[in-house]
Amino acid sequence: MNLEVLDFPWSHGYSESFVDDEFAKKMNKEFPKWDSPIWDRWGKVFDTEYGYKKMLADKSVMPPSIFSFIEQLESQKFISKVSEATGIDNLLIDDELYGGGLFLHPTDSHLTTHVDFNFNNDIKLYRAVNLLYYMSDDCEGGDFELYDTDLQKQKSIPPKLNTCILFATNNKTYHGVNKVISGYRKLLSLWYYTKEPTKDLSEQPHRTLWVK
Repeated sequence: MNLEVLDFPWSHGYSESFVDDEFAKKMNKEFPKWDSPIWDRWGKVFDTEYGYKKMLADKSVMPPSIFSFIEQLESQKFISKVSEATGIDNLLIDDELYGGGLFLHPTDSHLTTHVDFNFNNDIKLYRAVNLLYYMSDDCEGGDFELYDTDLQKQKSIPPKLNTCILFATNNKTYHGVNKVISGYRKLLSLWYYTKEPTKDLSEQPHRTLWVK
């Protein structure tokens, strides 16, 4: 699980073959389908003017392969790699996956450009690093878009199976998701935290800041 660190338009880790291909295919196969009752029973729906997706944060009901994958991503061994890639030390995890977990975006959905909330009031920690891992194999569109501080799009990354993106949460890392043209955008979103605000992160807690 290695990542290449890229600098444009802001520093981010990137890999198109993050884990073994067979394991990636297994997670894709086990990922809950749109009509699975798991979403209604244990998940929730994000449905606003800014986007639409189903979300599942309860690790206890996730498929075995995905649960195992999350355990690896939350291990101290991998957290050390995250620190090395981002330059952010003393990272912590959130066992409850507040706001994160499995995301499923259907055709015609999108996510408006934004910077993420910077403070988790439930656990009293600053959000420091985002990890996105894609499990899609039939998605057209739904690209992860990176913007500069002038809100000009500089880069797009398709939601290709086994692609991973890692980036710091701060007031410079504007991003969004363009319209899903067909299929489903499937991913795991995992966040790492710190006790104190990191460089470029506002000390003043704020919710997600959407660009209108």
